[in-house]
Amino acid sequence: GLAMAAPIRKSRLTTSGFVGDMGTKQPLFVTARLEGYAAAVKTGYVDRLIVVGGDEAAYLPGERISRPDAITRILVEDYGVDFLKVGYLPAPPNTKGVIKVMAESARLNGPANCVYLSSHFHMDRSSRDFRREAGLLIATCAAEALLLVEGSWTPEQLLKYFGGGPYAETVVKELGGIADDLLGKYQTIVEKPLGIA
Repeated sequence: GLAMAAPIRKSRLTTSGFVGDMGTKQPLFVTARLEGYAAAVKTGYVDRLIVVGGDEAAYLPGERISRPDAITRILVEDYGVDFLKVGYLPAPPNTKGVIKVMAESARLNGPANCVYLSSHFHMDRSSRDFRREAGLLIATCAAEALLLVEGSWTPEQLLKYFGGGPYAETVVKELGGIADDLLGKYQTIVEKPLGIA
């Protein structure tokens, strides 16, 4: 599995010394993404997870903090992932740079043997970058859906986490559909058109 790094920040409250940065101006929902990465390994969805990304830009000049290294530490030290099943690759600190490094890794391992993980809201644009920048079609999975596969989060917890409301309900329903598909129990629901009894 190839995982897109996410913003992180230092923390004295965790063993790793880092947490996902939720963002201040715009919510980034990083906790669910990182816990989803852990679930990908713990459930066996991926044999090994490689986190790819650049340095965190939020710190003082000269202070280098590698996002993928910090996330790997979070996965192992805070979420209990087997250290033999995770690793990281440095990349430029932008989506296209990360995609280029991921694409090279996918080519070495065979694109059919790889899956790309990120947040559900980041998936479409970044998977387009795989096609546009690297000419690869690669399987994708929203990391948050793996929380439902593992059972570590309930749909209600995800709904609250995403702020509630109709849009969040739709997102959680779709993540549930992905989880059901991964578990082999997805069933299409046929809804009647409006105005038909």
